[in-house]
Amino acid sequence: MPTEVKRKMTALEYESLPEGPPQQLIGGEIIMSPSPNPIHQQIIVELTTLFQNYVSKYGSGYVYVSSIDVFLKENEVYQPDIIFISTERKNIIEEKIKGAPDLVVE
Repeated sequence: MPTEVKRKMTALEYESLPEGPPQQLIGGEIIMSPSPNPIHQQIIVELTTLFQNYVSKYGSGYVYVSSIDVFLKENEVYQPDIIFISTERKNIIEEKIKGAPDLVVE
């Protein structure tokens, strides 16, 4: 009996999907996960506040929180909890983030 070969989705196809629940493209497959619990969210708020205060004080870059797509490769798109991109690398900030951030918190 022949086995079915599942076609992998590309980052370009992923990018054309309508907005919806948080999902990532890992190895060409859409991965959905449930929303985080309150403790997780509180930690993200506290860390984001610390990072943003530092960045505001020193003008060193940009802080973003999920949900934001980070395009790394042809079939790899992630939504980390927090990302930091230095001022020197702001060229990766487009309509989406096109490249690896300087710091990722997951």
